[in-house]
Amino acid sequence: MTVACATTAFSKLPLEAALAGVHDLGFTRVDLLAVEGWAHLMPSDLVRNYDTAVARVDSALRANHLSLAAINVGFTPALHDRSNEAIVMRCNQTRALVRFMLQHHITVAALQPRERDHSRPFETVLADSAESLKEIVDIAEGTGVTFALECHSGSVAESLITALELLHMVPGLKVDYDPSHLVMHEVELEDSEPLLSKAAIIHLRDSAPGKMQTAFGEGIIDFDWLLKRSKAMRFHGDVVVEYLDGEGQEDVKPDILATRHKIEQYFPG
Repeated sequence: MTVACATTAFSKLPLEAALAGVHDLGFTRVDLLAVEGWAHLMPSDLVRNYDTAVARVDSALRANHLSLAAINVGFTPALHDRSNEAIVMRCNQTRALVRFMLQHHITVAALQPRERDHSRPFETVLADSAESLKEIVDIAEGTGVTFALECHSGSVAESLITALELLHMVPGLKVDYDPSHLVMHEVELEDSEPLLSKAAIIHLRDSAPGKMQTAFGEGIIDFDWLLKRSKAMRFHGDVVVEYLDGEGQEDVKPDILATRHKIEQYFPG
């Protein structure tokens, strides 16, 4: 188990500067954004020109003495899009990401479900999303790569109940346990324990009702409870400090360092 830093804290910067920022904070392991349309590594670029995209990542990692702990993935098509074009594109991007992960000896990808479709019945959107997730998990089967669903606010997996239902519908799917999305919707942290028990990776930042992110110590995340429970469950995955640079805070570096210090009280590495 290692404590890594997510490049979400530097999403407004290009890849090279983002990795330099992670290095300057004293981390040696990084969780790389690979969410289409956001920052740092585009799944579509891996499909379009794999060697060029990977060479850029590798060069930036070497320059900053970093290695990858995990990646944070979001495909071009939404999970609920079951058009033939979307299926082919999503599967091609999945294969390229699995190849990238195997090349870099990383085993877990946090999976962003993206925004849900509000124009159709929720049950239909849920079923279509599950079919896409099954295809993603099937592509990774036998490779040692695990996809871990983030129960992201605004997505089909937003609620505790539907997240657990998706896990039941898609054997082999795991969880990226990020309690901030639940806490902001006033879900009690203790009630999220069923998700924590299915976690392949943990992403942490402080948050509060109505706020996905606060400065460390200003939210209501009980880090001591969470980390004690993780240790009691013998969690062996990586823990990622994941603050965002677009949530109203001028400088999240002190929050990153404070969160890492708290994690290392329970998981010294």
